[in-house]
Amino acid sequence: MHLTRIEFTTAKEFAKAYNHLDFLKRLGNPCYIETGDCRSRAPVIITTLLHGNEVSGLKAIHSLLRDDFTFDNPVVFIIASVSAALTEPVFMHRMLKGQVDLNRCFGKTTVATEKPNPQFILAKAISDLIVQYQPKSVVDIHNTSGSGPAFAVIAESSISNSSNTKDDYIDLASHFSERVIVTDICLGALMEMDFNCPIITFEAGGTLDSQSDYHAEQGIINLLNTDKDGNKFGNLDVLSCPRRVMLKQQYTLIYTSELVNDIDLCLRGDIEHFNFAHTPAHTHIGWTNKDIDALLKTDSEAIKASEIFYSENDMLYTKKQIMMFMITTRADIAATDCLFYFVET
Repeated sequence: MHLTRIEFTTAKEFAKAYNHLDFLKRLGNPCYIETGDCRSRAPVIITTLLHGNEVSGLKAIHSLLRDDFTFDNPVVFIIASVSAALTEPVFMHRMLKGQVDLNRCFGKTTVATEKPNPQFILAKAISDLIVQYQPKSVVDIHNTSGSGPAFAVIAESSISNSSNTKDDYIDLASHFSERVIVTDICLGALMEMDFNCPIITFEAGGTLDSQSDYHAEQGIINLLNTDKDGNKFGNLDVLSCPRRVMLKQQYTLIYTSELVNDIDLCLRGDIEHFNFAHTPAHTHIGWTNKDIDALLKTDSEAIKASEIFYSENDMLYTKKQIMMFMITTRADIAATDCLFYFVET
C-alpha cells in the first residue's frame, strides 16, 4: 500500500467545494499534501486519521485548506486510514474488520506470508515518507475514544533515541495542550519512532466533544504561526509513566448503572467524567463478582490490578488515589485495546 501525492492546489479545490466527508471521498486513498517549499526548509509533518474513527485532525486540515490559511512554515499533511474512515457507518471504524491497529505497526515488520499485511505496509510507507522529508517536527493528531479534555503524549523511547532533548519535545507539545503525558509504554505507535526531530501525539479530545475540532485546528495554527505571534500554552501539567488497565480476553464488559449478573465487568455509564480528575481511593467505578487479578491486568508485571482496585459486595472501587484518562464507553474498543490509563497521584 502506498501514499498518493495530492497537489496542494487540488486539495484546496476539493476543500472549498466539499464538506470534510466528501473531501475525504475525493482524496480516496492514503495520501499526503505538501504545502510550501519543503526542499529549502524542513517542514512540519502533521499526520491524522491513523484511526478511521478519529476525525478532528482531518476536519482541521479541511478547514485550513478551505479558508486559505497562510502557511508561513512548509507543512506536509498525511491522511492515513481513508478506507476505514469511509466504511459505513462512516468515521466509526478504528480500522477495517480483520485488520490490525495501524498505530501498533510502526517500527515493526509483519510475518512473511503469501499476502503481506497492508497495515504494516502502510505504516512503513508513512515512516519512509517522513524520513525523506527530514522534518522539523512531527505531530500525530488523534481523538480519544471517550469524552475528555485534550492532551499531548510523548514517548520516552523516541526521546532516548533522538539528538533532541526532552525539553524540545515538551516545547512542541506546548503548542497544543497544557496537559502532557510522558510514557514509557511501547506499543508500535508512530510517536515512538526516531525521525531525528521532536514527535508527539496530540489527543484533541473525544470525537463527539464540541471543542475537539477547535483544539486540533488551533494547535496546528499555534505551531505554524509560532514565529509570528507566539501562541502557546504556558505552565504545563506533565504526568509521567502512566500504566494501562486491560480486561483479560475471556471476559465480557458493558457500561451500565448497575450489576448485570451474566456480564463479568460492568463499568459505570458515566465513567468518562473521571477523565483527568483526581479520583480518591474508595471511589466506586463499577461492578464485578470476579477476582480482580483474574479479571484485570496492567501493562506492568510489577503492578497487579488488585494493588489499584478492589471489590466489595460486587462493587468495584479504587484502592489508591489515581488519575485516570483515555476512558471510553465504547466497549468494543475498551475490551480489545484497554479500559483506560492511570497514574498514581
